[in-house]
Amino acid sequence: MVELENINQEFEIDLNQIQYVGGITVETDPTVPLHVKEITTEDITNWNNKSEFDGDYNKLINTPNIPSVPTKVSELENDSKYLTEYTETDPTVPSHVKNISQNDIANWNNKSEFNGNYNDLTNKPNIPTKVSQLENDKNYATENFVTSKIEEIEAGGGSIDVSNLVTKEELATKVDRVTGKSLIADSEITRLASVTNYNDTDIRNQLNTKASIDYVNEIVGDIETLLGGI
Repeated sequence: MVELENINQEFEIDLNQIQYVGGITVETDPTVPLHVKEITTEDITNWNNKSEFDGDYNKLINTPNIPSVPTKVSELENDSKYLTEYTETDPTVPSHVKNISQNDIANWNNKSEFNGNYNDLTNKPNIPTKVSQLENDKNYATENFVTSKIEEIEAGGGSIDVSNLVTKEELATKVDRVTGKSLIADSEITRLASVTNYNDTDIRNQLNTKASIDYVNEIVGDIETLLGGI
């Protein structure tokens, strides 16, 4: 084996003239990691130009003079004239509509659609329009009953005396009693009230034995019924 150190001392060797006869051609130094080998000079320049600042605001220089950092809009100057308060006055919505509540709407929806016309009612009461539709609980004599009784009397040779009964013409001229009214003038009533030497006790006692006006009206009604069938 030739010692290269000795050869190098005595000869100038042109490495390009040395014929490759086998051996290592790529540097594979195991002491240098691959990611280090890929670092370029440009990478190193960029790194050297970087700042050492860690991003902490408190370590900055020439910071702005801020007395305190605002946390509310009200702490800022309203130079854009934003609205700070507002009352809704929409002219397209009348005030009477704005005052309608949910309860109002519910009450209106629950109302009936009935128009108030009696004829549109259902289950109307059956109001009688004829006497025959009523129960004869007073046992009034009907026209047929009176007629049959008259026929029975006439068949037996008798007759009915109606000379003492009031006629239809006389009934037509009668005066009906009206509550609070009198058949004499008010001035006469006043005069009689001032009379002091008049004693009507006997007359009042006699009147108490007479039939009441209600009874008389009932009798008159019976007579009118009887006469209507004759």
